[in-house]
Amino acid sequence: MRIVILLLVSYCFSIFGSLNAAEARPLSEAEKKQRQLRISQMINGLTDSRERMHDAAIDGLAAMGEPALPDLLVLTKNESPSLRLRVALVLTKMSTNKSAIPLIRLSEDKIDAVREVAALGLGRKKGDDVLRRLAVMLNDEVPAVRESAAIAMGFVDDGRGIRLLANSYVAEHIPENMLPDLERAVRRAKSAKHSSLKALVNRPHQMDYVIRYLNQLHGPALHSLLEITWEIGDPRLCVPLLSVFERDVDLTTMSMAAISLRANGDSRCLGVLCRIAAGKVGPRTEAARTL
Repeated sequence: MRIVILLLVSYCFSIFGSLNAAEARPLSEAEKKQRQLRISQMINGLTDSRERMHDAAIDGLAAMGEPALPDLLVLTKNESPSLRLRVALVLTKMSTNKSAIPLIRLSEDKIDAVREVAALGLGRKKGDDVLRRLAVMLNDEVPAVRESAAIAMGFVDDGRGIRLLANSYVAEHIPENMLPDLERAVRRAKSAKHSSLKALVNRPHQMDYVIRYLNQLHGPALHSLLEITWEIGDPRLCVPLLSVFERDVDLTTMSMAAISLRANGDSRCLGVLCRIAAGKVGPRTEAARTL
């Protein structure tokens, strides 16, 4: 069931283009009534017990866009989990960013599958409220929801997600004797966080955020960021990488920064690397190899 949901929402992301419901001219009262009648008919299809009615209703309501939001907002409180899940699919397909509000509500649902779809849907929306909600969902008790939130964070394309993903990535802990199914789910969540973190870090327009978090992160979270920078090849990273050596960091961190300078360093790093390679402390071997 979970795989079907993920494939369905991914399908929505890739090929569905929501129609623009706003006409070039204001609607007459008669036209407004006719539009509301169409919305009511599609809501009937969405709530129908017959599965064959659902797909057309989902597509039709998504194409209707913003005018359908009031009715959908009511349905986010419906007692049927399967209906709330279908509402999440409609909101995911909508192009209007105003659909983020009911999606955020559904992202707090008590049913795991509804939260999972809502998290993916938030990946198509923008705004601080979306980012804050996905940040919380990165630490959801259910690994599948954490996985969806991580995937969505990559779609949102907000550089602030770099810090959030780095911290939550290292928080994904797999203790000994974990049940196999649960272990696989946790590994998928961890992999999704790493993939989205890597995607964000490798986008040139997010470089200012990469530099910021090279200066702010510590420990394993910094290590996860440094490892991704090894293959970027951007000289803008030279100075912030050099600043890592000036901080009170461990040998592992300094070694990883030295490795990153192989791809991102220029002549500005030669003096520092020479001192480390010739010294008695620090990552002498990695500094020498970088030189």
